[in-house]
Amino acid sequence: MISNGKADGFKDFKEFTSNEDYKKYIIFKNVTLTVENIIEAINELKNECQILCIVRGGGSGLEIFDDYRIAVEIAYTNIPITITAVGHTTNKTLCDYVADYDAQVPANVAKFINQMLYTKNHPNERSKKQLEEEIERLNDEIIDLRNQLKQKNSRNLIGRILNT
Repeated sequence: MISNGKADGFKDFKEFTSNEDYKKYIIFKNVTLTVENIIEAINELKNECQILCIVRGGGSGLEIFDDYRIAVEIAYTNIPITITAVGHTTNKTLCDYVADYDAQVPANVAKFINQMLYTKNHPNERSKKQLEEEIERLNDEIIDLRNQLKQKNSRNLIGRILNT
């Protein structure tokens, strides 16, 4: 994660991260958020992490996240997943467009990480919504198979009637 440890965005992230386990999984690069520092931090993290998060709360100074040099680093990094959470929900920067996921606000990154850690720590549990979706999909599949069987039986019946 690239952020400024004194920034409200990072404080929001910490507030919404309910699981202290995140400290085991997150490499925090505390930098003054300048173009050069962000690019340097991305390069330092390239071989160290699977998810790159760039976090900054709202306010003035968001224009650095419209700098094409940062956007190019995000777009072409070898880090598998890139997430931005820059500004407020109404802010949209060039970095947000090139990232894999625009979390919009730091609290959403925390929620995403909480869900990942929960899934990692409880691999056999599935959410009620996931189970309901799976049941619905299987019900739809059963209906489709019944309809196919009815059509096939109808054709066989018509064929037998015509052959007699």
